[in-house]
Amino acid sequence: LPGSFGHYGLDVVTLANWNVDRVLLTTCSVANTTSSTTPLSLYALLSTLTSLASAVNLTSHCVVPSTTNLTLLHAVSGHCQHVQLNPRVEDDYTDVVRHVEAALHELNDSTTSPFYNASFGPIVAGGYGLTRGQARIQLTAWYLLRFPLLVAGDVCTSTTVRSSVLNSYFVKLYTAALTATSRPPRWTGVAVPGVDVWLSWIDKSVVISAFRLHNEAPHVPETLEMGWDDLGLDPAAVCTVTRVWSANVTVNQKHRFTLTIPPYDAALVVVEPQ
Repeated sequence: LPGSFGHYGLDVVTLANWNVDRVLLTTCSVANTTSSTTPLSLYALLSTLTSLASAVNLTSHCVVPSTTNLTLLHAVSGHCQHVQLNPRVEDDYTDVVRHVEAALHELNDSTTSPFYNASFGPIVAGGYGLTRGQARIQLTAWYLLRFPLLVAGDVCTSTTVRSSVLNSYFVKLYTAALTATSRPPRWTGVAVPGVDVWLSWIDKSVVISAFRLHNEAPHVPETLEMGWDDLGLDPAAVCTVTRVWSANVTVNQKHRFTLTIPPYDAALVVVEPQ
């Protein structure tokens, strides 16, 4: 919840009506000393919000500066299911792309499990500092990496944000992916400079996550063609192709499909054999 409680006229019941399953708890000011006389304003705020969250069965996720004193941190931990010490990802593409590149690099180079790392959350989807393409990059990365999907949305733009990038199809896809246990591999097909492609699976469907994180030459939208054999599917199959970020446009196709990715954007496509 941005700002102090009620700052934007939001309450936990409102959030619950948005079909969220987790509430983010933070505060405008936190003491950074070890003094035993430190006011427990953060503790009081978290206690109040957590009580409300419990009433509607929401998970509480508390973002606390790493400088918080141990007494206060101990008090906070008793009221939150998850305590995050790292700073939140800023509503700025420089910070977003830094986190995304670091996470994808770790995913590509590491063989350890699990690859889930909650310290990269929460996110700001389509905020003032991000274009919609940049918001799609972040949401696609958070889907691929199973990171917590925590949205701090301004109420003035929430309707637009939820209808354009936080659509119901994406939310269902993201929720289904949380139970996956296999590590998504990087696609090793025909490379397009500046475009990274990753594959994941939900039941029989192949999910393609494609990223173009920078505006490199030729500075225009790039196209990428993928055949069913590239995805481990029967080359003769008829597949339903759903483009998640294109108003969930669904078509039945044979043999292959083509992705078009502008700079600073991402594509999320679901291919399901019929």
